Amino acid sequence: MPFKIFGSLLLVAMVPTLSLAGNLDDLFEEHYFNQYVSGQCGKNVLNFVKAVSRTQGDVDFLRVVTVENKGFSVFGMVNAEKARGQRFNRPAEQEANWYHHVIALDSSGMVYDFDFGTTPRIVSMEEYLEEMFLDEPECEKPGSGEFCAGRGTKLNDYKFSSVTASEALQGRAKRVKEASMNKVLHDWEVLTK
Repeated sequence: MPFKIFGSLLLVAMVPTLSLAGNLDDLFEEHYFNQYVSGQCGKNVLNFVKAVSRTQGDVDFLRVVTVENKGFSVFGMVNAEKARGQRFNRPAEQEANWYHHVIALDSSGMVYDFDFGTTPRIVSMEEYLEEMFLDEPECEKPGSGEFCAGRGTKLNDYKFSSVTASEALQGRAKRVKEASMNKVLHDWEVLTK
């Protein structure tokens, strides 16, 4: 605690080591605006988890979740509908396509994604999946070589895997939980059991 003595008057300044004092919502918002690195979803999530660890200690209420397209639609890329644009203060001008995507999930089923929209929003897994990935019509001509992945295709082909945040920080996972997007949409806890 910093202090100064002026004559017989002692002034004590209470200076918090972190401006956020451990509030998870505020911490997410700060990282969303000030720590975000475009095209580095895994790094963004790990930096967030590290900050949670510094401010709260235990991070095992968080899981690090990876989304991959195990099918052939959009050349095996993850197709996102509501992603942040390259100039991350506005929506992407068109859908985003990634080789994989990484998010954080807490023990109450809330998603922390630094690429979801243009403002920091913590939403339920169901709302997140619907807005970020599934708000899209089916392809008009499936298999036509068209660069699209409809709702049904994503539900079946997109696979989720998760590890505890502490395992992610250590760079090793003892128990990886895996499930299809369809299962996760109906029961997000499948990623924690």
